[in-house]
Amino acid sequence: MRVETVSMERREAILMLDANELVLLCNALYHLPEEHRRKLYYQLRSDLMLVRDMSQYGRIDNLCLEKIMECRSHLQETRGDASDDQS
Repeated sequence: MRVETVSMERREAILMLDANELVLLCNALYHLPEEHRRKLYYQLRSDLMLVRDMSQYGRIDNLCLEKIMECRSHLQETRGDASDDQS
């Protein structure tokens, strides 16, 4: 992982991750216990799976697309639940 920029004013960091790091992050999120999964979890997992497969294979296969859709479905279910924004 390479840190490109960190901005306290914008409250953001820009990082460069290689394909192996993306795989490790996706695996870590996959193994997170169900009771700790919140809106941010599903957003991160969905986005990371997308960029992981694009960086490794240059495409999204049906299995990955199905998992992304599952995560986004959970996001729709949690939309409007203010308590999830903090987790």
